[in-house]
Amino acid sequence: MITISGSSYGFCQGTCLGEAAFWSPAAVCLDPLNPDCYYIGDSMSVRYCTPETVSLVAGGYRSQEFFDEITGLVCDGHRLFVADSSNHRIRCVDTKTRNITTVAGDGSNHHSDGVGLASSIHVPFKLTFQRSPNVKAHSVLFITAMHAIRRFDPESGQLTTCKWKRTPILNPAGIDSLPSGHLIVTSGMMNAVYLFDPDTGSVELLAGSGVSGGSPECVNGSGRVARFCNPTDAVIVDSEHCVYIADTELGRVRRMTLPASLFLND
Repeated sequence: MITISGSSYGFCQGTCLGEAAFWSPAAVCLDPLNPDCYYIGDSMSVRYCTPETVSLVAGGYRSQEFFDEITGLVCDGHRLFVADSSNHRIRCVDTKTRNITTVAGDGSNHHSDGVGLASSIHVPFKLTFQRSPNVKAHSVLFITAMHAIRRFDPESGQLTTCKWKRTPILNPAGIDSLPSGHLIVTSGMMNAVYLFDPDTGSVELLAGSGVSGGSPECVNGSGRVARFCNPTDAVIVDSEHCVYIADTELGRVRRMTLPASLFLND
């Protein structure tokens, strides 16, 4: 493991390892148009990182473009969607003009379906575009929020709440999409990793206890044998047929192999 950007705690642009400083970075995503570069969201700003430099994209200390705790980023190359968590909003940054618009959420701390600012979302956390042979690329965005998974259509601005079958995923956190259209979702509250079908609402426990609380412990194994403590993020790697999980309270990165059938679009 090496440090590729940032030299201290603060808010500075410049060379990656000499001048740049971040304020609690919590979100990162690659630039699809340039895979050597990436976006980072810290508490108040979005930065753009090349192999050499860090520059400001949006927000920042004393900026009128006010962000409050950026927790999730996802980009389609032209639009960067931002989970502006404590402002209870989803923001969109035009990567060319760097213009910022609020695309969902009226700032209130509850959930309601609607279009654009006529909707509400409570503490949005992580985001992912759905990948599916039946869905146009970058046309559906899924967002984890307080005790809910929300579905957002970037074209119409419609924000809706996903329905569960029987067992809900309490306090969903990390989320990523499989080529099959299914979602991998972590729950920090339930110390578990789930497979969620957004079309049918079915929920399947893949690993972890599925029980709130308990003593922190790291146990490797399959299904309910495995143990996590507040897993907060998930990143799928297609080529390995696996998902990497940020096991936050245990300070570990975990790797879980997934069934090959979930990668039917490889």
